[in-house]
Amino acid sequence: MRPGLFAATAWRTLAWSAQTVMRAAGAWPAAQASMSAMALSMGLAVVCVMTACSSTPPPPDWRLSAHGALERAVAAYLAGDSRVAEVEFTRSRAEVARTGRPDWVARNELVRCAAERASLVPGPCTGFETLRPDAGPAELAYAAYLDGSPEAGQLALLPPAQQPMARPDTTSARDLAARVNGRTLSGES
Repeated sequence: MRPGLFAATAWRTLAWSAQTVMRAAGAWPAAQASMSAMALSMGLAVVCVMTACSSTPPPPDWRLSAHGALERAVAAYLAGDSRVAEVEFTRSRAEVARTGRPDWVARNELVRCAAERASLVPGPCTGFETLRPDAGPAELAYAAYLDGSPEAGQLALLPPAQQPMARPDTTSARDLAARVNGRTLSGES
């Protein structure tokens, strides 16, 4: 049973019990008016509380569309459906470009490059390279990471999941796996 359904059922049971007691006492008509006023004030209180809880505005439509298209594009690309991937990448880029923020478009292109690198496709990130002058420091650091050449000063700008893998002291796949999992291999726990 859902919690909301339980609360509604409990409220109805309580109201029915109160009606039964008041009818037996002969005070039902006067009590009915006060219960209606009480129900109205309770309803208004619930609406006020719910309104106060929704303090963040909903995300803009372009953001939802771009995010959905980008997720579908990456999934299609990694599944080998290049036609769908291209359509969805184009749709995502168009949605983000509507914002007028070239750094966000550059980040969108970096996701495409990351999908290409994850599927072991070599080559330059041509979509990002045209936007490189407008990219921010975090985007430049991620582009260097995807190229395999992040500088020491850029490591802190990478997403937390990529930071352990970008460190130059990672020497083997075993060390890398241990570092990602938060363990050390030198016998320490």
